Order: sequence, then structure tokens, then C-alpha cells
Amino acid sequence: MATKNVFDFTQHASYLDFRLTDPALKRGAKSRFAEALRIQPAFLSQVLAEKYPLSLEQADLANQFFDHSRDEAEFFLMLVGRDRAGTDSLKKYFSGKIAQLLEQRVILADRLEPRREIDERTKGIYYSSWLYSAVHVGCSIPTLQTRRAIIEHFRISPELADSILDFLLEAGMLMKDGDRFLITQTWARVDGRSPHIRNHHTNWRMKSIDHLDELNVDELHYSGVFSADLETIEKIRIHFADFIAQQVKLIEPAPEKELFSITADVFRIRK
Repeated sequence: MATKNVFDFTQHASYLDFRLTDPALKRGAKSRFAEALRIQPAFLSQVLAEKYPLSLEQADLANQFFDHSRDEAEFFLMLVGRDRAGTDSLKKYFSGKIAQLLEQRVILADRLEPRREIDERTKGIYYSSWLYSAVHVGCSIPTLQTRRAIIEHFRISPELADSILDFLLEAGMLMKDGDRFLITQTWARVDGRSPHIRNHHTNWRMKSIDHLDELNVDELHYSGVFSADLETIEKIRIHFADFIAQQVKLIEPAPEKELFSITADVFRIRK
């Protein structure tokens, strides 16, 4: 299970309570924290009870105490600012800043290790069909590295296989070694701002729909509709982003045996 961090909280008091009762901290954590913030333990108790918020100066000292990263420190200051806000407009301002910071965390491409990128024209072709990325990644599997294996596995014509393989070779995404096609360090990746993102998402969601007819026991499909508040949705989105990033760490060292796809969606329903 992933460890909680400051981005999982919507109030600074609940985050402080979580951190200061963490078993990983030695006994007397609250006393040390109060001393670091130059406040009385009695006042800290009032803060944890959500009766009084920290000041921004105290929040800055708290960032130092917890050794927050730059992003964590900024988020914590925004939480304190919103909890201290005395007007609706100021509270709305800080809420907007918090939403922006959370949005940045779900742009996964910015959180993954970069590789050599193909140009935009090449991306336009690569994301025009699911087959380009499927064949590309499929060539990481030893049993799918020949032309015949690709034709048989994906059930495509020799002409189409040749067209895709020629494109991937020309783009530098594959290299030829005898009769085998091997993956290089040239890669394609898109984030939420890319003009190709719609095609990328559509390609693999359509393949997911195709697989609904098979219902294999080693596959997972889930869909749900629910009502919730925006703060809960923000937490869910961050948990999804953290979960996917963790799975990438599991996938990268895994032996290449078969080809899989993962898709995930969290969105507001309007029409």
C-alpha cells in the first residue's frame, strides 16, 4: 500500500495529525515539532483540533521540520493559506492554486524518466492506429520479434506489417538484427497537452471494448458511475496517478513475455 503524503490531505491540521502520530517518528514528536515552530504544546493541540490554523511563518518552519520537497512545501503552504482565509474569494483563490498543483501531479509524463523522443510528424502517424504502438512494444518480446510472428500474432496482412515495420525502422524506434526487430531507446510519449492524446486514448479504449467479448479470467474490466464531492475526486485522481507510477516501476524490470494494456479514467459526467 502506498504511503500517504501531503497531497492526500485537504486540511493542514489532518495532515499534521497524521505526520505527528506516525509510528516511524520517535516519541516526543509533538514536543519537538512545537519547539521547532516556537509554539506552546497547548497551542499545537488547538491546531490539531482545527480550532486555530498555523500562520504562514509557522507553516514555513513546519516544511523545514518535515523536510518537505519544493512541491510538498508549496502545497502545504496553500493548504494553510486556504484554512486561514477569512473571505470566500480568498478561500477560492487558494483552492484554485491547490487544484493547479494537484493537476500537475496527474500529468504522468512529467513524472516518468524521459527517453529520446520522436518528432511531432512521426507521432501523428504513430498514434493514428493502435497497431503502431502494439507492434513497437511487441518487439520487446522475443517471440514477437520476427515479421512472420508479427503477422500471425496481430492477424494482419504482410503488406500492413511491412508498412508498420518500415515506419518504425525509419523513425529509429526499431533496429534490425538479422531477421529480428529490436526496440531502441527512441520512444514516443504524450501528455495531456499533446494534440495526439485523443487518438492514443481512443485507440486503447476501443481495444478494451473489443476484449469485453472474451472475458478472460486473467484480465480485468471495471466501470462505475457514482456521485461524490470535488475534494474526494481530487484524492482519487492523485491515488490513480501514484498507483500508475508505481506500476511503471514494476513493469520496467519485468520479463517481456506477453503484451498487455492498462487504461484508466476518472471524469465528470455532463452529457
